Amino acid sequence: MPLGESPAPTPKVCVAGPLVLALVMGPLEHAPRAGEEQISPTSSIAPGGSANQAIALARLGLDTELICSIGIDEAGALVRQMLTAHHVDLEHAARVPSQAITVALGFEEDRALTTSGDLKVPALSKLRAAPHALVAELGVLADNADTLREWRQRGSVERIGEGAEMIDRTWVLSECRWDPTGRWKQSDLDPLQYVDVFSLNEHEAVSYTRKSDAKSAARQLLWQVPGVVVTRGADGVFAVIDDEEISLPAAPARTIDPTSAGHAFSAALVYARVKGLHPRAAVSMAMLAAARSTESMGSFLAAPTLKELCEWTKTCEVPEGYDLAFLDLAQESVEPVSDQVDAGLPDEDPRDGSAFEVATDIAKGLPYRS
Repeated sequence: MPLGESPAPTPKVCVAGPLVLALVMGPLEHAPRAGEEQISPTSSIAPGGSANQAIALARLGLDTELICSIGIDEAGALVRQMLTAHHVDLEHAARVPSQAITVALGFEEDRALTTSGDLKVPALSKLRAAPHALVAELGVLADNADTLREWRQRGSVERIGEGAEMIDRTWVLSECRWDPTGRWKQSDLDPLQYVDVFSLNEHEAVSYTRKSDAKSAARQLLWQVPGVVVTRGADGVFAVIDDEEISLPAAPARTIDPTSAGHAFSAALVYARVKGLHPRAAVSMAMLAAARSTESMGSFLAAPTLKELCEWTKTCEVPEGYDLAFLDLAQESVEPVSDQVDAGLPDEDPRDGSAFEVATDIAKGLPYRS
C-alpha cells in the first residue's frame, strides 16, 4: 500500500431477523403420523433462523452483526455462546426472558417446522452506523422503513478490495417469508422499494405475482425491485440482476438436509456482491453454496467456508452455464478464525455451571440409528 494511503474499509454486513434454537432431525421415512414414533438417523441442535445467515456470512469471512432477540435462559446461553464462538457480533441483540425454539423434521427432501417463542427483532436505528449490506425479510424492512430510507439516500462510492466498488449506501438483500394466511397480499411487497435484490422460491414468486412460472413472476417483480432471484429447487434458478437474465440448472449434491440451503444461498450472494463478482458468477456461487450445505445435517455449520466451497466445487460435475470466478477469490482470502485449528476459544464453558449441555453432547444424546 502506498505511503499515506488509507486501507480499504472492511465491509460490515448486518443480518436482522428472528432467532431460534433449532432442533433438526431427519431424513425421516415419511411425514409424522399421530401416535407413531420414528427413529431419526441423524440430528443436530444449534442456532437457527437469522443465525443461519449470520453464521454463513461469517464462515465466508465477512464482518457480520446479528440483530435479533436472545433469551437469558439456558437455551439462550447456548445460542449466544455458539454465535460468539464463530465471531458473529451480538452487540445490538436484545435480551428476552426465554429463547425461541424451532423443531425441524426433514422428509421427502423437504422439511416441516414448528416454532414457539419470542421472534421480535430490535430496531435497526440502534446501530451506530449504517452497514455496507443488510440481509432481512420483508417484514423487518417494513418495520424499519424510516431508517432504511435514511441509509439509502447516500450516494458516494468507496473501494472495498481490488477492483470492487461498494456504493456508500446500504445494499439490501431481502428474502421472502412464507405467508401462512395464504393471501399473499401485494402490500406485503411495499418494502421492496428499499431492496436491491429480492430472493424467493418459485412457489412464493408465483403466489405473490399470480403468474404461472418463475420467469414470468421474476419479470413482474422487476417493476418493484432492481434485482430478482427465484430459486426452483431441482429445476435450478432464474434471476434478473443488472438487467442480465440468468437461468442455471440445479447444482449437483447428495442431499441429506435442505434446512440451511436458502441461507447459504443468500450468504454467498452477499459475499459475491461485496467482492465485486458479476451477476452470473454471484448466482453460480450461491447455487453451489446452497447445494454444498444440503450435504450436511442441521444448519449451524452446514454453510461452507470459501475454502470448503472451492474444494468441493472442484470435485463436482458443474453444469454448463455456471461461472466459477469465485474460485479465484480463495487465493486471496484467509479462512475465518473459527475454522482454523486452535482458534483460541476458551476451554471453559462461560455459562458458569449451567446444566444445559453443549450442543454436540446434546446431539449425541438424541435418538440415532446408523
